[in-house]
This record gives sequence, C-alpha cells and structure tokens, in this order.
Amino acid sequence: MNRMRSSKLNSKEKEQTNEGKKKKSCSPDSLSSPALRNSVYGNAGLSEQEAYKIDQDLWLEHLFDQMIGDEGNDFYSNHFASHWESGGSVFYDSNGLQTMSEEEYAAYIRKGMYEKKHKHKLNKQREQQEARHQKFKEKEREKARIFLEEQERNQRRKEKRTLRRQMMMKEQREIYYTRWQNFDSNSQDIIKAKNIPWPIENVKEISKGNLDEFLFSGIENRKQKRTILRQEQIRFHPDRWLKWLGRMEPGKETQKIMDRVNEISRLLNTLWEEREKEQVQEMVHSN
Repeated sequence: MNRMRSSKLNSKEKEQTNEGKKKKSCSPDSLSSPALRNSVYGNAGLSEQEAYKIDQDLWLEHLFDQMIGDEGNDFYSNHFASHWESGGSVFYDSNGLQTMSEEEYAAYIRKGMYEKKHKHKLNKQREQQEARHQKFKEKEREKARIFLEEQERNQRRKEKRTLRRQMMMKEQREIYYTRWQNFDSNSQDIIKAKNIPWPIENVKEISKGNLDEFLFSGIENRKQKRTILRQEQIRFHPDRWLKWLGRMEPGKETQKIMDRVNEISRLLNTLWEEREKEQVQEMVHSN
C-alpha cells in the first residue's frame, strides 16, 4: 500500500514538474513567488526550498539547451570554452585562463541573454546616455567660452584703466617739472612748504610705491628711468636744502620742510638701490 502511494506521489510529482516546466519562461525568477511555487509543487509534497531548486535546474537546463543549439554562432560560445574543473565550478577562456566561477558564469549568461532580448531598449538607453553626455559637454564648453570672454573683457578694462592712469601720471609729471623750473628760477624768494614742488601732492601719504608710480608710470626704457631717478636725487639731496636754510622762515616751518626732504631722499635712494640690484641679477643670468 505504501509502495502504491509512493508511486502515485512520484508520478504526480513528475506531472507537476513537467507542467511547471511548460509554464516557465526563460527568466530564472519565473517561479520566484512562494505562492506560485506552492500552487505548482505544493501538491507534490515538496518544500518551498526544494521547489525553488527544481525551478532553477529546469531553467538552466532550458538555457543550456538553447546555447547548445546556437553553439558556434554567438559571441558567448566563441569567446568562452567552458571547460569544467574537478567539481565543475570553474570556467576557462579560450587561452586556458581561469575567468569566473559557475555562479559568476551563470550571472554572465543571464546578463547576455537579457541584453540580447532587450537589444533595442538598451541601444535606446545608450543613445539617451550619449545625448546627455554630449549635452553636458556642450554646457561645459559654453561655460568655458563665457569664462574666457569675461576674462578677456576684464583684461581689456584693466588695460584701459592702466592707460588712463599712465596718461594722468604723465600730465602730473609735466606740471611737476614746470613748477620746478619756476622754483629754480626764483632763487631769491622765501621758501615755504606750500610753494615747494613735491612729487606727491599729499606729502603725508608719500611712499616708495606711489613715488615709483609717479616718476616711472608708462616709461619702459631703463636708461630713461635712471636719468629721471638721478635728477630727483639731486633735487631732494639734503645738502642742497641746507644751503637754502637762509631762505626759509625760522621755526617749525623749516623743520617740517627738512623732514619731508629727508624722507623723499631716503625713498629715492631705496629705489636706486633696488634698480641697481635688478640690473646686477640680470647681468648674472645673462652670463
């Protein structure tokens, strides 16, 4: 009696398995739902885990049947010679190099089958991705173009400001030199601080930087710069002004004038020393 019951159960199990095989698609998850597996295998007395294993085995059998039919005609059979190592868990390529495990190979085949089945969809996705990439590159190129144009505009504005500044310094130097001619010609006049042609109008703000700009802005010739600087050193040499003390009003006015003369003389000497060092360094590098 038990034998008959077991025979009936095995027969029923085979029928349910065949029926499940007919209903299966090429997807490895065609019976992934526990409820669906129970409806197919539950009456055969199989557990969910056993039913799932049968489902996987049937799918792989169907998949390899298809591959055998296409052997030699597709990328996968040409690219991989699937030799089994002892235990059948490692694959080798045509050069005999180990490539992937059985699970990895199965996943690789599933991926290939998916790409083959959804070729048009994947091509469309790649085209969309390429279009997005091209659009991104165009935006980046546009940003770079705008940045370069802005840099060029800033450079042009800077050059215009520099040119205007140089023209202004040139005009102020011409006025300065004219005032010195008048000052030297009136050798008998009383010397007052407000009548002295100072290189910087606001003497309290005089510095090496603004003195350098006033004297040399727009002048590139080194020899011309040396001539200008030497002339200014003579004009503001303290010994020269000591000879003019008699033309100055005694008291704080005289001290204020001499303090300014000494400060300008010191700054001019510093500029001269810096240019001498630069010249020596250039000569050393040139040799």
